[in-house]
Amino acid sequence: MRSWDLDQLTAQDERLLGDQLNALILELNPLDREADMRRVKEAARPLIEQLGRKDDDYRFVVLNSEIANAFSHPGGYIYLSRNSWK
Repeated sequence: MRSWDLDQLTAQDERLLGDQLNALILELNPLDREADMRRVKEAARPLIEQLGRKDDDYRFVVLNSEIANAFSHPGGYIYLSRNSWK
């Protein structure tokens, strides 16, 4: 696995790191395939519009978890658990 210098990440590096982290998270956590992604994106729109970085493509993922949680990581990935959203 590649070593990352987090102080020197380019936008491309950030996307690559994000893709690797996303693959690991999805390997360990099932998706909530019944999530209403349109509703998730609509709720997040006002927050996304206020962000300074407009060049990122934010990706929302709803995990099938009983534990209420939300987190994000480089590459524009934003995760919600099923119970934190419904």
